[in-house]
Amino acid sequence: MSSIDQSGSFTLGDRTVKRLGYGAMQLAGPG
Repeated sequence: MSSIDQSGSFTLGDRTVKRLGYGAMQLAGPG
């Protein structure tokens, strides 16, 4: 799992994505 900053966003690869919920994390993460 990626480390989530307190600001409510996490870095995926070289892009910053705002935390929408665990659902979004599952889509972004490996199946």
